[in-house]
Amino acid sequence: FDDIVSNVINKRDAPAWGPNAQFRYPMNGTGHIWLKVFEALPKANKKLNAKVTAVRTKEGDKHLEMADGSKIKYDGLLSTMPIVQLLRMTPDNPELAELAEGDNGAADHSKFKHQTVNLVGVGVEGVQVPDALNGVHWVYFPEAEYIFYRVTVLSNFSPLMVAKPYKQWSLLIEVSESKHRKVPSSSAELRKAVLDGLYRSGMLPKDARIITIWDKRLEYGYPVPYVERNMHVHAADAALRKHGIWSRGRFGSWKYEVANQDHSCMLGVDAVDSMLFGGNEAGREATFNVPNKINQQYRKYDYNFDANELARQAGRAHTFSNPPRRLLKLP
Repeated sequence: FDDIVSNVINKRDAPAWGPNAQFRYPMNGTGHIWLKVFEALPKANKKLNAKVTAVRTKEGDKHLEMADGSKIKYDGLLSTMPIVQLLRMTPDNPELAELAEGDNGAADHSKFKHQTVNLVGVGVEGVQVPDALNGVHWVYFPEAEYIFYRVTVLSNFSPLMVAKPYKQWSLLIEVSESKHRKVPSSSAELRKAVLDGLYRSGMLPKDARIITIWDKRLEYGYPVPYVERNMHVHAADAALRKHGIWSRGRFGSWKYEVANQDHSCMLGVDAVDSMLFGGNEAGREATFNVPNKINQQYRKYDYNFDANELARQAGRAHTFSNPPRRLLKLP
C-alpha cells in the first residue's frame, strides 16, 4: 500500500509489476505472433484437436494417453494446461492430485485461486470514436454500478483489428465472475447489462450503430495472487518435476506477475533450457523463480519514440502515421 501511495504522489511507474504503460502491438493482433511461430514448427511435431486423458508417470513407461486411444511417449513433458487439471491427471501417482485439493469457491474446487472472466466484444460501424477514447487503450471501472471492470478499445491498438479497417471500431469488455460476484446466467442478459453500462459510462454513444456482439466465458481468466500461492505452486512444481514434468504458462505457473503472453513464452523457453541444459545465462528458470528480477529488466519507458525509426532499425518496410495521443514524459 505504501508503494502505491508513493507512486501516485511522485507520478512514478512500478515497472516490476508489468510494462503496461507503453508497449508495441502487432498490426494484425498478438495472435499473429503465435501463428507465425506455429507455422515455423516441423509439421511432424504438430498434433491438433488431440485431447489428453491421462499423464502416465511410471518410470520406464512415461507417456500421454489420448482420447483416441493413442499414446505419446515423453522423457521431459512441458504442460501449459491449468496445473489443477494436470495434478488430477496422473493416475500412477494419486498423491499429486492431493496437492490440488482445497476450496477456492470456484468450479474446480481446488486450493489454487483464480478469477473467471466473461468477455464481450462489440463491433461498431463508422470511425467516430468518442473524443474521450481517442488514443486510449483501456479504462478500468471500479464502480459497483457497472457490471464490467475493464473496457478495452481494441481498434485503437491497430486499425486492422476490425473486419473493415478505417470503417469500424470495436470494444472488448471484461466481466468478472466468482462466488462473490454473480453474473447473468444467460448470454442475452449479460449482453444487455454490458450495453447498458457502456451507454451510461459514455464508452458507447447512444446513436452508435452496433453491427456485431459476441461473448465467451473463460473459467480460467486470471491467476489470483494470494498469501499461500508460492507455497502451493512450488510444492506442486517440485513434485511434478520428480517425474520429468514442467507445468508452465499463465495457469501452469499460476503467477499473475509473469502471466502475460511474453512472459508465458519465456517460461517455456526457460523450461526447455532447464530440461536440456540445466538452465541458461539468466539462471535456472528465472522467469518462474524470480519474476520480480525479470520484470525489472524491461526497457525504461521511451515515451516519445519514433515508430518509423523503430521499423527502420528492425529492417522493416512498414510506415506509420503519428499516434493520436502520446504519453507525456513525467519529470
